[in-house]
Amino acid sequence: MIDINYYFNPLRLVISRKEPTKLVIELENRDISEKEISVAIVLPKELAFGKGKFKRDLVERFKGFKPQEKKILTYEIFPNIPYIRPGEYKIKLVVSEYTRPNIADRQQVKELTLIVS
Repeated sequence: MIDINYYFNPLRLVISRKEPTKLVIELENRDISEKEISVAIVLPKELAFGKGKFKRDLVERFKGFKPQEKKILTYEIFPNIPYIRPGEYKIKLVVSEYTRPNIADRQQVKELTLIVS
């Protein structure tokens, strides 16, 4: 089983600053066997992974995730200025575990909330 923890730094995205917030995801393999995992993140149209404002989804795959190993992943999230307004925005996080190629044995889905002011 993969433990998933996350936080935003700073805790909220301030539109007037036009600066990103960082999404930090901490993963830990609590299983006794080595895993292959994938991490998928989907942002709403009001947010983006880059200043170009076009990239709203991301998938990364990791092989050889050893037992008790920890991974810390960091992503910058930018406001998409024409669309964004103050409020709460939902970000979808999906972590999939594989023991066979291309067949997910287990999926964990989390809905993260980012506050925008």
